[in-house]
Amino acid sequence: MSDKLSQEQIDALLSQMSEGKVVDESTEIGDFGRFHPYDFHKPEKFGAEHLESLKTIASAFTKKSMEFISQRIRIPIHTEATLADQVSFASGYIETMPNDSYIFCIIDLGNPELGQIIIELDLAYIIYIHECLSGGNPKRKLSERRLLSVFEELTLKSNLEKFCEALRDSFKSVHPISPEIVNIETNPALLRVTSPNDMMALVSVDIKSEFWISTMRIGVPFFSVEEIMNKLENVVEYTFDKRRNFDAEVEQELHQVEKEARIRVGEIKTTWKELNMLEVGDVLLTETHIRDTLKGYVTEKWKFECYMGKSGNQKAVKFMRHTGRTEQER
Repeated sequence: MSDKLSQEQIDALLSQMSEGKVVDESTEIGDFGRFHPYDFHKPEKFGAEHLESLKTIASAFTKKSMEFISQRIRIPIHTEATLADQVSFASGYIETMPNDSYIFCIIDLGNPELGQIIIELDLAYIIYIHECLSGGNPKRKLSERRLLSVFEELTLKSNLEKFCEALRDSFKSVHPISPEIVNIETNPALLRVTSPNDMMALVSVDIKSEFWISTMRIGVPFFSVEEIMNKLENVVEYTFDKRRNFDAEVEQELHQVEKEARIRVGEIKTTWKELNMLEVGDVLLTETHIRDTLKGYVTEKWKFECYMGKSGNQKAVKFMRHTGRTEQER
């Protein structure tokens, strides 16, 4: 069914009503098929496929963001998207949320075609994360809910920067975004993300460890994604093909890893007395000749041989060969 009724459909509907007939979902209207009920107080702007796609995006987002948290506090965190529904922004969301119990993070999607979304987190969870990063014991339950201190807000903002990266990657297959934090609120009445009558898709994701369970919710107003609704119809979560060999991809990524190389110019023996007498500008003579090969080390392992030299006005070394040990390790 299209979003707007044609003039013929409107005339057929009025004709049925003027004849005193009962109009419900089983009523046929000529060549136009059956009626579809529509609640003007709660218009359904998100179809089932849109909600399922947003649920998939939310699932990928929380997996990426919780992997980062899990690594920092060093306990496994599991995520599961459990529910996706649409509610009225004002009456169905803002008016139902208590004050000072949850943190509402307003994220701008960073695209002229798009608007803002809400990431909702339990205050007890944020306090727990801060305490863990400050040296507290992560193997305990969530405790109090209260307003955040200045230091706890700094921890939250630091984590939200990683959340924005995870959100950008999760939206990559749908539409390019550059999310950034706009504001953080604890009073839902102060949220100004969209109009009060707008519908918002609300996706709930359980986040839990062996010791606690909490919920993250992602609120996506219709007006914020209206321009890309057609792209949100068939989003499929990327999964690895077990039959595929990823050796080439892994090797390519490993080649991008930066490692510090150290060149061993030579050796010299000296006494503590001579060492303590050294001053800036003193020259130490080694037994290495200018034409001798030098040893190159990576992570304290001898990996290659090279010659000392210059490149323009800079000191440099010329790579000669990998060592036999490197070939075996590779």
